Amino acid sequence: MKRKRMDRKKEFLLTKIIATPGPASASPAVIEKMIQEGVRVFRINFSHGTFDQYETLLERVRAASARLDIPVGVLGDLAGPKIRVGQVVDGGVELIRGQRVEFQTDALVTLPPEQPDGPVVFSTTWPDFISEVQPGETILLDDGYVRLRCLEQQGDRLVCEVVDGGRITSGKGVNLPDTALSGPALTDKDLACVEFAVARGFDYLALSFVRGSDDVRQLKAKLRELGARPGAHFPYSENQLEFSTVEVESESTIPVISKIEKPQAVVNLIDILRETDAVMIARGDLGVEMDLAEVAVTQKRIITL
Repeated sequence: MKRKRMDRKKEFLLTKIIATPGPASASPAVIEKMIQEGVRVFRINFSHGTFDQYETLLERVRAASARLDIPVGVLGDLAGPKIRVGQVVDGGVELIRGQRVEFQTDALVTLPPEQPDGPVVFSTTWPDFISEVQPGETILLDDGYVRLRCLEQQGDRLVCEVVDGGRITSGKGVNLPDTALSGPALTDKDLACVEFAVARGFDYLALSFVRGSDDVRQLKAKLRELGARPGAHFPYSENQLEFSTVEVESESTIPVISKIEKPQAVVNLIDILRETDAVMIARGDLGVEMDLAEVAVTQKRIITL
């Protein structure tokens, strides 16, 4: 009975499972078991870990796929321009409703305020956002658990007020649902990861925090430069191509998957679809930056397009 069940899985899986191995699931035995249970794409998260760790994981997935004679894809998920708060004192800092919070460009260790009515001052991993957030716009910390409202810009500082409080520790994420950031789609770390993925033969690349079609074009241009996209001499425009057509030119072609996780991406969805090979609906981050009730509706709309 078990053998028949395995044969059916090997023949065809209507729903494909993408799995992200973590510390408890990155061993060869567990990876092999995951493939047997239906995983068909392994996601390597470039937001965490080292290139040596990525290499080890890739080798284990390829080896398990070969042993089982089951084709399995590997997807490299680029971190993108994720903003995080800088270093915070051990134990974190508690923010309370109505409290003043400031962000500054220079790095520092955030401490509790010296005076009861004094501000809490944070640094971030991308201080340029300070000049782009406008008064009245929302700043979300720690996946939206803490909500701030921008009051004003004061030189190299952004002054905010706590709307919904909570404890903030080092490295918590910063989301800006109302702000159209002008930063690049690909960071220096992302570019290094793209080169690594091309050199190691990854099957897919996912682009995080896509805002518009220009972001997708930047990644495709980098892949073209590395020989992993059709060149200018190819007789069709890329938005006319299907994966099987692209593969005629090069087996090393890497499809781009655009992650829809920002309100700007939803607004620019049609233009993004014209440039990308596929989309991934990142409901976690999208649910932070949009009303949660809108996420399911947005997902359904994307699927029907």
